Amino acid sequence: MGYASPWEQGHQKALAEVDAQSKITLSFTKEPLSESLSIEVWTSETETAEALFEKGRITAPSEPGIYVYHFYASWEQSSRSFAFPIKVN
Repeated sequence: MGYASPWEQGHQKALAEVDAQSKITLSFTKEPLSESLSIEVWTSETETAEALFEKGRITAPSEPGIYVYHFYASWEQSSRSFAFPIKVN
């Protein structure tokens, strides 16, 4: 199995369409360990920015386009990363 960047991982999933600046709620079956959750938004195949995560939500970018959110979190017995794409209208 080869390595896929978060940008590539995100594009393997269904694209969710959202409005600019809309709130996207994240929920977990079991909450990650305190301060283990990191979130970045990929704006292209090579460019990232830190995503703001407040009160269980992230805010979609204000500019139209396709973005990939990449999360990394740890729990008591494991760590995981996730990626999903959005299209901002």
